[in-house]
Amino acid sequence: MTPREPIAIVGAALRLPDADSLDELAANLGTGRDSVRPVPADRLALSGEEPGAERQPLAPLAGIEHFDHEFFRISLREAQLMAPEQRIALQLACAAIEDAGYALGSFRGTKTAVVLAGGPSDYPDLIPEGDDELLTLLGTGTPSLCGRIAYLLGLCGPAIVLDTGCSAGLVAVDHAAKLLRDGDCEQALVGAVSVHSTFPPAGDRDRYAEVVATGGRSRAFDAGADGAGDGEGGAVFVLKLLSAAQRDGDDIRGLIVGSAVNHNGDRSNGLSAPSAAAQSELITSAWERAGLKPAQAGYMEAHGSGTRLGDMIEIDGLRRALGPLDAQPVPVGSIKTNIGHLDRAAGLAGLAKVVAQLRHETIYPSLHFESPSPVIDFATAPVKVATSSTPWPATQSRYAGVSSFSMSGTNAHVVLTGAPQPPADPASSAGRGVATLSARSWPALARYCEALAEHLGQPQRGTPGDLDDVLHVLNRGRDHLACRVGLAVDSRAELIAGLRAAAGRLADRTNEPPAPVRRVVWTCPDADTIDAGTAQAAASWPAFAHAVAECNEKAPTDLDAADLEWFGRQYAAARLTASLGVPFAHAIGTGRGALVALAVNGDIEPADALRRLADGDVPDSAEPAVPAWLRFEQLVLAGPGPAKPIFDEPAGSVTVAWAGANVLDTVAALYEAGVDIVWDESYAGHHRRRVALPTYPFEPTRVWIREPAAATETSPDAGETCDVAAASCALEVEQCALDTGEIDPVAAEEGPLKADEYERAVRAVWGEILGVADVAAEADYFDLGGTSAMALQMLTTMRRRFGVRMKLIDLYETRTARDFAARVAGLRDEATAQAGSQG
Repeated sequence: MTPREPIAIVGAALRLPDADSLDELAANLGTGRDSVRPVPADRLALSGEEPGAERQPLAPLAGIEHFDHEFFRISLREAQLMAPEQRIALQLACAAIEDAGYALGSFRGTKTAVVLAGGPSDYPDLIPEGDDELLTLLGTGTPSLCGRIAYLLGLCGPAIVLDTGCSAGLVAVDHAAKLLRDGDCEQALVGAVSVHSTFPPAGDRDRYAEVVATGGRSRAFDAGADGAGDGEGGAVFVLKLLSAAQRDGDDIRGLIVGSAVNHNGDRSNGLSAPSAAAQSELITSAWERAGLKPAQAGYMEAHGSGTRLGDMIEIDGLRRALGPLDAQPVPVGSIKTNIGHLDRAAGLAGLAKVVAQLRHETIYPSLHFESPSPVIDFATAPVKVATSSTPWPATQSRYAGVSSFSMSGTNAHVVLTGAPQPPADPASSAGRGVATLSARSWPALARYCEALAEHLGQPQRGTPGDLDDVLHVLNRGRDHLACRVGLAVDSRAELIAGLRAAAGRLADRTNEPPAPVRRVVWTCPDADTIDAGTAQAAASWPAFAHAVAECNEKAPTDLDAADLEWFGRQYAAARLTASLGVPFAHAIGTGRGALVALAVNGDIEPADALRRLADGDVPDSAEPAVPAWLRFEQLVLAGPGPAKPIFDEPAGSVTVAWAGANVLDTVAALYEAGVDIVWDESYAGHHRRRVALPTYPFEPTRVWIREPAAATETSPDAGETCDVAAASCALEVEQCALDTGEIDPVAAEEGPLKADEYERAVRAVWGEILGVADVAAEADYFDLGGTSAMALQMLTTMRRRFGVRMKLIDLYETRTARDFAARVAGLRDEATAQAGSQG
């Protein structure tokens, strides 16, 4: 069989017990860490259990009740009705894209597939009956697992949820590989999340004797194996065709060279029983598709059910696929012995383990293997259980298989190998560069700076990447949010120092971030603001030197040499700055500077501007011609020289001085001031590699549907209801609960009320529906996380309260609480007037 093009793993985001990255997972596996423990008291509280309730031990995740809903513009109320699987998957998807070295915005509108393994969540068991049914359906329904990610990130490829039970994670990998090879997507996000919102009593596990481990620990292939331990976790990987990954300079973590999916058929003793024949056929098929034989494996990551029957049949299946023992047995292990059985995410946990082993060139031990299972003949088997960390250098066979089986009878196997040798490092700029970093808040940005500094200070692992690659990912591989840091640096050490200094000064900063996406106005003074020394230093930049040469070449012979020198420097300063990706909205100037501005704007050619300068055709107005929009918009004024004598900028504008040869300091300052640098222009002609860097530091808040028992009396729901009821008193509405009360007929027939009374009531209703404690009058409904589904509820409430019929278009046309309240008041006045005329 002809091997198909390998699939490259270019990004990975993990949330596993005690490990949130491949490196953390590798460290845990290398030390033989066992993450199984009693259910933490805070997790019992989330499910409404008493602290001392007896539950089966497991390998838990921490903080599943938290989620950064504001980052995604999801209202608190909607976030509370989202299952933790959805919330975790969404944040993992974002982290995986950034881990691959891409900005989230760069994936928007692309044919990116989202293929996740998923199944029913037990979170609905905690949602009170009668809560918003549509939001609950969207928040807990399995189809929304992929749909929400695709919607919020703007991904236009297939969005598919697969459920084959425990094998679903690897089935999703196989399906994503097919989509990539068939051209149905450019890249694919593949993943799964498994968590528990509730915990069955420990006694209930007796019904699954020999399937669920009595002590909570998986003892795969051991004589004491009595079932699988329980665990939680999730992972999302970014997959691309190898050729595309190499073209794009991606950091390849590993290659998927083959995969297969099959079913036991009737070759087992029951639907839930495994089949050695089916497993052997599956493994052989996957390796044949890779152009390999199973005997070429250097490691096998087993499903490792931890049951006597399952372990025996799995080793029998491997025996049939690998053939007789004629060399060293192949090491086999299971990550379930470390973190338990992750249900639909189990196969992806195994895949993550193999990727970590390949990158760190180490085979990690399988835990709790003390004596071989008496029903398995390891003496003649072609495999052995890995019981200690052993080197796995590139000189040995670097192929590995990962198996995942299901009680539904669907089996999956994936074949992996290490990343290919990367091409030679692109030529380094050997000079200064700009590093940018941003977040939605100053505290988050401070944490981001500290995390990046710590990362850069650690010994390099995997693809090293020089400073240019790091800056490339920071500038082009991250979205640029409101709170920003810009640094001009010439070494890794200077970058680390700058980041730590920024973290220190930003940690306690509380002021509002600058206006987003400010526009740059380039100012061209009449004065001679660029001296010879500055010009000579700036000429080290090709863009500056070329612009000066262009002016010298096109200058009329009768132009005064001093004027030519002045014009060339001013024009070159603008061209150099623009070449670094600074977008000029407009250039303005006075006197001779007005001619430079005309050339910079492209209104006239530099040659024509020089001709006018030679002829003395220079505007004599002290106040430049300024477009009307410049007088009302917050701007960033930049240029060689003071801006105020040229232009009386609008309030809130910022002035950034041009720094000559240190123009990168200007670019960094412009970025911090809110200017979006056009990095594609800055990096034009430069091919840089992508490297893995820390991803966005989400700011999670508690969104669990149930409040802690101690906080019941002051829960947000109760407080919001009181606020809504208080605001509604002015309208003589009996109460504000969405599901109770009709509009008072007397109040509905009254004449106009005060504008602030309408506004207060609208803000209160929005607050209750969206879960926002204090809705500002100018707050945008959709910026608060409002959706069309929630809007339908809100409009129904408006009809009950105020006796007016409103449509979605009313909300889209007004959007803010103040404007919407004015629309309500207007419609109410019309209804009142109409009722009066009919009376």
